[in-house]
Formats: sequence, structure tokens, C-alpha cells
Amino acid sequence: GDRHLGEAHALRVACEGRASQRWRQRMDRLLQLEAADAALDRRLRDSFNAGYAYAEAAHPACDPDARAAYADAARRGEAAARAVVAASVAAAGMAPAPVTR
Repeated sequence: GDRHLGEAHALRVACEGRASQRWRQRMDRLLQLEAADAALDRRLRDSFNAGYAYAEAAHPACDPDARAAYADAARRGEAAARAVVAASVAAAGMAPAPVTR
């Protein structure tokens, strides 16, 4: 999931510029919600960065292929992030909070 967030971030940056930080902010929020230990935090960040590097190399410019890859990565990243949060909420025995965009 976090790899897909990294891919989505790279592809959105390629098409919208460096000021577009939606997916990096989503990853930061996920890390905050998880309150992960140092090892998990590092794994999540490494996976995000690997996804970013992969997408940046595969799609260095915004073109129709990059836009299609972005739609796929965004869909997968959003679904994975929701699953991680839902699992954490369930493990904590709490009711899930509404997701805002």
C-alpha cells in the first residue's frame, strides 16, 4: 500500500509539479495514525520511497501512460491506506473515524 502511495506521489508530481504533496501528506498522516515503532516506520518509509523511485524512473514526464499509471497507483494506494487504518482501528477496538479528503 505505501509503495502505491509513493508511486502516486511521483506520478502526481510529474504531472502537477513539486508543489503537489497530496500523497506525501497522506503517507505522513498514515504514519501518524499508525504511531508505528521505529522499525515499522522505517519499513513504511522505505516502501513509499521505493514506489516513488520506481514511478519516477518509469514515467519521468507526464504523458497518457503516466496519467493511467497515476490513476491505478492512486486507487491502490487509497485502498491500501484505508485497509491499514481499518486494521489498526479494529485491533484497538475503536470505531473507525470518517475519512476526509
